[in-house]
Amino acid sequence: TDIQPCFILTTNVDESLENNIPGVTVVQRSDIERCIHLLRKQQSFVGKLHGSISSIKTTVFTSDDYTTLIGESQYLNLLKHIFGETTVVFLGYSLGDQYVLDTLQSSAEQHGIFGDGPHFAVISDDDLSLPTSVRQIRYLPEPHLDHRSAMQILDTIRHYHVSDQQIISQEAQKVVTLHELTSAYFISDIYPVGTWTTSQTLDTTGVDGESRQVIVGQGFTDLEMPSRISNPMHDLIVGLICFDVLYLPLSSLSRLRD
Repeated sequence: TDIQPCFILTTNVDESLENNIPGVTVVQRSDIERCIHLLRKQQSFVGKLHGSISSIKTTVFTSDDYTTLIGESQYLNLLKHIFGETTVVFLGYSLGDQYVLDTLQSSAEQHGIFGDGPHFAVISDDDLSLPTSVRQIRYLPEPHLDHRSAMQILDTIRHYHVSDQQIISQEAQKVVTLHELTSAYFISDIYPVGTWTTSQTLDTTGVDGESRQVIVGQGFTDLEMPSRISNPMHDLIVGLICFDVLYLPLSSLSRLRD
């Protein structure tokens, strides 16, 4: 398959999937929680929810087998994890099991802010009973009345999966390597140790006898200064030692020279 990694949960007891998909790990019902570990490792698997014909004791055929299955905590824990942490595409499955619908609904309620999924059900007819977290993908059962028509959705998924990988590969080639980067440090202003005047004040008297005041500069007082501690040498040393380029405003060069 072109879809890698490939995660499949199936209720079919035959072994056609694992025999025709190379490189997948087969997880039997007796060890079904292992699927969670394989998901985290991004390792392809086929999970046999109802067992396999090669391990007949694990198969689910009778109503008693079914009752036992839905009472197993490891089985329900797997479904809760799958519905809460992944996006599921239901293919060839009618979603008629009430415990599956209940688990989907419970997962959606637990993720009330952002929601879970979304999940997708590939079906031929509308199903109004599905939870809101399950989006329906309709298909026409033509030219076949069985699930063969629904399999076309896999071609669509494969197409976009491969396209996304190509886009990611192309973008990865554009990443700038570390040795091409240059670090820089910008010091917005410098006031070395000493007394500095931020303005000049001129008092004058007009021809009308009124007193006037002319202020040239910003005119900061000591209380208005953000800090009265001079640290230009510390900033300069950090900039010169730790960075490739040091930037200073031209207006501060004269103070630095003094």
